[in-house]
Amino acid sequence: MTLIKTLINLKITFPKGSLPLTTASRKHLVVVYHEACIDGLASAWAFDQRFSGHENVHLSYIPLGHHDIPAAEEKIRREIDAGAEIYFVDVAPSKKLLDEIMAPLSSGLPPAKEVTVIDHHKSAADILAGYKPPADAQAPKLSLKLDPDHPSAAIMVWDALLGGRDKPEFLKLIAKMDIAKDIKDDRDLAAAAMIDSKPIKNIADAFYSFYELSSLSLHEMVVGGQGILSDQANRIQKLTDNIMYTRLVIEGGHITWVPVINADVQNFGRHISDYLREQGDRTGMGMAFAWYVQGNGSVTMSIRSDGDPDASKIAEFLCANTGVKGGGHKTSAAVHFTSLSQFTDVIPLYTQDQMTQLKKKQAAIKTA
Repeated sequence: MTLIKTLINLKITFPKGSLPLTTASRKHLVVVYHEACIDGLASAWAFDQRFSGHENVHLSYIPLGHHDIPAAEEKIRREIDAGAEIYFVDVAPSKKLLDEIMAPLSSGLPPAKEVTVIDHHKSAADILAGYKPPADAQAPKLSLKLDPDHPSAAIMVWDALLGGRDKPEFLKLIAKMDIAKDIKDDRDLAAAAMIDSKPIKNIADAFYSFYELSSLSLHEMVVGGQGILSDQANRIQKLTDNIMYTRLVIEGGHITWVPVINADVQNFGRHISDYLREQGDRTGMGMAFAWYVQGNGSVTMSIRSDGDPDASKIAEFLCANTGVKGGGHKTSAAVHFTSLSQFTDVIPLYTQDQMTQLKKKQAAIKTA
């Protein structure tokens, strides 16, 4: 096991150009995946399963997270070389970056051979709907595979690369986990807890975790996750003591109150989505937020709902009106603030007593 993990680390951390070209036909695949997302990492892992051991293929993996887009885009620009095949999986490029890649003559980037986007986020489908690249004699071939109704980008990528190979059970479960509403019973939750317990903070750890998980049956994951699930439930209940609220003014001037919790949802398992929706029901919105500070000082805020309101639309509204970045699905989305200061400006937090007093003032103004 240790040897395999070492080999994985070596394979994916070679700097650009350090692997000698053994043949004139060597392909360079640049795989840009959704950072810190199990579906995005599993999408990248599908490339490893398809091309691992192929001497004529060089794979480069680049994480793209909405909390630090400029740095990720600069890495992508540096990695592109002439004839490269570029894949964006479980994440879509901005129109600006895509225009640069599709117009190498004007952007100065090396001319890639192909660009493929495989994503299932509704926000990505909306952004790239009807996209037309700039006219350029050296433009690479473009393929946009955007399906907001599909539960998992990893399954989309697996089917595209390995359609004839049986999917591991954990990959099928990720298709349920990515849209949390699709997890239906305690067996699914226990198996999801087992998967969530595996380290995926970087791509080397994630690939090794997926290698281990790929040998497990659903029953084995259920058994292994039952104790983890119980611990997650206990930790979630402790969040209740620290719930705050924010006043959100949405389109039409309508004011609604949304529960807000300081927590990274990735540390609490799949029950956290149900918990957040339940807190949202208490204020009549059916929606709640959870926020935490990233290592670079930016703030990520998760949005959870039962689909009404549409979480991706809330993210879209915040992006359009506050300058934050983000997107997602109907039941789960996320937005990213550049700093804690920007977060508190846009999402001011109030205790329950403060919320009650502000509601009374609001009601008094209406009746005056």
